[in-house]
Amino acid sequence: MESRTVNLSSEGFYCIVQEPLTPGEHIDCDILFPSHNKEKKDTFLCLRCQALVVRVETIGRSARFGLGCRIEHYRVIQREETPITSSQV
Repeated sequence: MESRTVNLSSEGFYCIVQEPLTPGEHIDCDILFPSHNKEKKDTFLCLRCQALVVRVETIGRSARFGLGCRIEHYRVIQREETPITSSQV
């Protein structure tokens, strides 16, 4: 599933998804962001992580949900392709 990351810190992230997950659920996810490499403009960094869902919120009357997740393990990998505009959960 794809999501839009609203907030990212060294300990976790908050994202918006179309389907709710359950607090306590473990997820594997990729968070993409530009590397700002002047020589390779199409290079992106990917934070590949395992996270724990700690909070799920319904957003208004829409079919969207806010997820608060704690990052438990991660690694950074480099990707040379056009990224999607949101994180992948």
